[in-house]
Amino acid sequence: MAQVTSGIRKSLEVPTIYSLFQRAVGGYAATDLLLADYIKLESGMRVLDVGCGPGNLLARVTEDIDYCGVDFEPAYIEQARARHGARGQFICQDVADLTSMRASGSIGSW
Repeated sequence: MAQVTSGIRKSLEVPTIYSLFQRAVGGYAATDLLLADYIKLESGMRVLDVGCGPGNLLARVTEDIDYCGVDFEPAYIEQARARHGARGQFICQDVADLTSMRASGSIGSW
């Protein structure tokens, strides 16, 4: 499936604009609700965040969660790495290639 990269979606490639958009449409509140009422992460669990954007989910989970974020937008991954450092693993690649990523060892034991 091809990604749409024109119109408003083109501006969403900028991590700051993406984050402002998420806040405006209630994306953060929805994530908080999902984490509190449905996902219920526990110490030591692993999270694979497909389409992680600039790593906003990682800021909402405890430090004892093993986190890997995957997104194909380089600017998102750059910001996520700058923001979170070694706390999580961030991979810039299309998730459709996840199987080959695992086989090559680029995502460790994921």
